[in-house]
Amino acid sequence: YIVIVVLLSVIVAMAGTVGVSFLKRPTYTSQVQMSQNDNNVSQITSYSQFLETDKFKTLLKNKVNKSNWKSQAGNYIVNVSTDGNSTFFYFQATASSPKAAQYVANQVTNVFTANIGKYLSGASVTVVSKANVPTKANSINFEKTGLSIFGITFFLLFFFCFYKEVYTNKISDRKFISDVYGIDYLGELELKGKREGR
Repeated sequence: YIVIVVLLSVIVAMAGTVGVSFLKRPTYTSQVQMSQNDNNVSQITSYSQFLETDKFKTLLKNKVNKSNWKSQAGNYIVNVSTDGNSTFFYFQATASSPKAAQYVANQVTNVFTANIGKYLSGASVTVVSKANVPTKANSINFEKTGLSIFGITFFLLFFFCFYKEVYTNKISDRKFISDVYGIDYLGELELKGKREGR
């Protein structure tokens, strides 16, 4: 059963990965390059945390909802990325439309620069370059997608086979005990019910 389960899981994973590549709506990422002016790289972590606050999310959402990009922005995603210990960092925005991704990324910068000083003293940043319209869609991580589908399929099939063999209480043929448990087949014993009156 293990071989069959593995083979079926591989087939489903391959088919599922191909299906995802065709059915998944493409996304685009645009970014704004920023610089920390006083070389205090540790501040960048605080900037990332600020983007996760409800206050920032509400301010950004209000901007997007009032714009012409509301429908194309969809469930946009924003984050901060860094280049190791460099003073340069990036505000990144991912959306279902290239221009919407550019708009959201620039709005992240606008909302951030207008409000970060209210919550974090000493914040000093410079916009190095504004967001551009991305020309290519984000690529799908086929390896991660395939492994996820394989793992789910393998677990479900293994559980099904285990349940079928253990809990159905059925022995398919005379070689079942020998094949499954490695116990030599010695013969059969017919059990009859007790007769009444004895």
